[in-house]
Amino acid sequence: MHIKEILAAALLSLAIGGLAQPAFADCKMVQVAEMPLDAHWYGVVADGQINGNPIKVLIDTGSSLSMISRPAAAKMGLAVAQKSGVYLYGIGGQRQAYVATVKSLQVGQLAAANIDLIASDGFGNPNLAMILGNDILSQFDVEFDLPDHMMRLFKPEGCVADQLAYWNKPYSLAPLLDTNRDSPSIRTPVNLNGQRISAELDSGAGSTVVDITTASRLGAVVDPSVTTQPARGMGQAPRAVSIGQFKSFALGEEQIGNVKIELIKLVSDMQMTDQQTDTRIARSVSGDTEPMMLIGEDFLHAHRVLVANREHAILFSYLGGPVFATPAVAKPAP
Repeated sequence: MHIKEILAAALLSLAIGGLAQPAFADCKMVQVAEMPLDAHWYGVVADGQINGNPIKVLIDTGSSLSMISRPAAAKMGLAVAQKSGVYLYGIGGQRQAYVATVKSLQVGQLAAANIDLIASDGFGNPNLAMILGNDILSQFDVEFDLPDHMMRLFKPEGCVADQLAYWNKPYSLAPLLDTNRDSPSIRTPVNLNGQRISAELDSGAGSTVVDITTASRLGAVVDPSVTTQPARGMGQAPRAVSIGQFKSFALGEEQIGNVKIELIKLVSDMQMTDQQTDTRIARSVSGDTEPMMLIGEDFLHAHRVLVANREHAILFSYLGGPVFATPAVAKPAP
């Protein structure tokens, strides 16, 4: 799920404990928290609690903010107030933002107290009560170990990027691009059909997508034989999805030929709209140039991934299976 907010969001103050782990020479992989993932979900979903109420939490690196769904907040009796002048943007357009105060939050070993969460509609699945976003995740190095149904948060000490792939498998490495610190995201350069574009790792996106206008510019061939359901995101409008074939994809040292990836109207949905005139403002919500590709859950299922926010790199080992899930092989969430 790709979400941005107009205004800067303050980082949450987290109550967490560090567990020192052995690593390489002077490099120490200090594990801060583990978050077991629910094996019944295709998405990156963990169990959590808000004010003692059990909830399902989507771990969503495509969201710059952590937030709670308005229906879930109402069910838990939380007071919700409109956040004047603030709108959330994602696939399908925009929604009004609200705010709810939470006394206690627990996701795996990660805990916080007395925090304000953005509240919104548009979560899609009513079983999801909360999104854990990049305002929190960007404070750590984040490991996605989906085959073992686990996420881990680290604060390495004395490490360089090449020392961080501690799982003893061949790995690829790609740099992270600088982004707006008030709207953090995980951006990396990729090559599609030999041309460099900016991609964002979006663990809330069920499958990888490329902006349809960008795909046309890169020479992608649309496959007319595949029909798909419209995509829905934070916005209220569904977006048509088609399938494009690319001659090549490369991220770091990993290269794949003749790949099929979903195409969707992406970049224009992440631009601001003037509320008084209902006209599109030709700049991005976050202040950055918006990504032209979202790398989704399908990529994470095929790899073990460490996002080294502190070392400005992403490390990943291919584990097997399709890297990009077209509708024929995509597995829906329950």
